[in-house]
Amino acid sequence: MEIAGTERGKAPKDDIPGAITNLIDLYQNWNAVMLRLREWNARVFAKLLRSRRAASRRLAHAQLTCITDLMTWRLLTHDFGLPRPAVERAMVDLIYRLEGDR
Repeated sequence: MEIAGTERGKAPKDDIPGAITNLIDLYQNWNAVMLRLREWNARVFAKLLRSRRAASRRLAHAQLTCITDLMTWRLLTHDFGLPRPAVERAMVDLIYRLEGDR
């Protein structure tokens, strides 16, 4: 579990594609590790969340947690059989759309 925390700590702040790349690296290497995604999302996507009012920020935080959840990654990779570049693109696109919904 310590390694997962260290790897998550390498995620770049305010860099959506870089954050998703980091997250998928972790999922592929530590598939069974449960992450504390709420805290991770609050740190990594702080700029996106700060740009919103309180109620909107709470919803956006919940949406980011769903987008970056291990189950989302699993659905895209295992259930839909998407290759990694497509999975990264899908997750990044969802976050960019969320970013545009201010």
